[in-house]
Amino acid sequence: MYNTPIMTLGILTLYVNVHPNTVKRYVKYGLIKPCEVKNLKLYSIKDLNKICFILFLTKEKFYRLKEAKELLDFLEKEKIKQKHYIFYVEKFKKNKK
Repeated sequence: MYNTPIMTLGILTLYVNVHPNTVKRYVKYGLIKPCEVKNLKLYSIKDLNKICFILFLTKEKFYRLKEAKELLDFLEKEKIKQKHYIFYVEKFKKNKK
């Protein structure tokens, strides 16, 4: 269920309280990848959590989207579970300097 595409863009934006264009920008930058079903883009709970994490990085930790993508790519490559992402935020930023 966690990876199952279950919600449209409109529903997703209601849950995370962002403008639809913000989510579209994240898709454009490759930060999230919606599933396309019958010409409709659907998002999973995993996507919702990832958007919340991206918002945390950009609003609270002042990451740029490029830096957020680098961190997310690293975490996914290393197969780090989402619940552990937060532990890598400061460590990753320090290693980039």
